[in-house]
Amino acid sequence: MEKTIERKNNRMVKGLLIILLFIGLITLAGCWSSRELNEQAFVIGAGIDLDEDGKIKVTVQLIQLKKVKKKEELATLVLASKGETLFEAIRKFIP
Repeated sequence: MEKTIERKNNRMVKGLLIILLFIGLITLAGCWSSRELNEQAFVIGAGIDLDEDGKIKVTVQLIQLKKVKKKEELATLVLASKGETLFEAIRKFIP
């Protein structure tokens, strides 16, 4: 009788341990692809134009958080790209 109680306790302990490990894995995986705030770009302005060649020109203004933190004068960056389609022009911004 004592052995059956020990077996039940062992099963409960093993089950509880597995559940705790599973919960730990799920919560720790949330930081897997995290990025620091100063490593990200934030778009504060955007424009879409049609060029003379018939291509679509996309212009974006980004805020540079590293420069804001250092309190330098110009904390924005303006980028532009052209493409046959809107998707192609936007895709050129991605490294």
